Amino acid sequence: MTVASTATVVSGSLAKRLELVVGAPGSPLAAWVASRLRNAVACGGLNARVVLAESDDLAVKSLASHTASAARALLCLDRPGQLPPSLPDQLRQACPGVSLLSIAGSWCEGELRTGKPWEGVPRVYWHDFEATQVYGAAASARQATANRLAVGVDCVDIDTYQALTDALQPAGFNAVWLPRFGRRPLASPADLGLWVGGQLGGLASARLAGLAAAMRDQAAATIALLDFPRHDEARLAARLGVAAVVGKPWDADRLCETLRSAATLAEKRHRSRFNGPPLVVRRAA
Repeated sequence: MTVASTATVVSGSLAKRLELVVGAPGSPLAAWVASRLRNAVACGGLNARVVLAESDDLAVKSLASHTASAARALLCLDRPGQLPPSLPDQLRQACPGVSLLSIAGSWCEGELRTGKPWEGVPRVYWHDFEATQVYGAAASARQATANRLAVGVDCVDIDTYQALTDALQPAGFNAVWLPRFGRRPLASPADLGLWVGGQLGGLASARLAGLAAAMRDQAAATIALLDFPRHDEARLAARLGVAAVVGKPWDADRLCETLRSAATLAEKRHRSRFNGPPLVVRRAA
């Protein structure tokens, strides 16, 4: 059933590419995806015109009338079955050259076993979206020419620090341990801060906010490595000044990609003095 709504141009009206974010009316996931794309446009990491369509009917109309040289439709599902099964075919008929991507929310993580996801539509979970679809190319280009990045690792024990060091060093990072209960200052400014914890709340939130403030004074981003974070915890981390949330169990490649992306956007913000929303909020594993 189609519900009447409005298609909102989020940003970049003169850009070459159309990024059409499609969701059900009031979809938190669609609003989040649109905000991440808007942030990328504002920081100069994405050249696109971003449109949020909160119904399948508006999505079809937006594609049929677009004048951009390329178009991508991001189909946002907070839960399985939220958008009609026929939507991909409708969008392809409206714009034969459109690229489709399904973005699955937390409630869709078992759908590949129990549900019926769209056939022929690439799929990415919300916590992987920004690293793979928005900032990956910019981060890779930066890594090709950049010197090694210094990462201050705020964690409780040496074993955790050593495991992270083993993962980060081959990817071009120099890790420095910041013991949680015996803090020592960095010998030189860090490019990134990495806070390792369980879940947020109380003293943990206060300690994380302290690290984020210290990193911000150095024009550096802070990434939080947490136990199975959900949207509410990611939003709390963002309010504490965190640029990215990565979930355990963590994957080394995704963690490194997240660090590079956050460093790239922090550098752009510092140059442009851009004061916008958090750079990245996602889970890595």
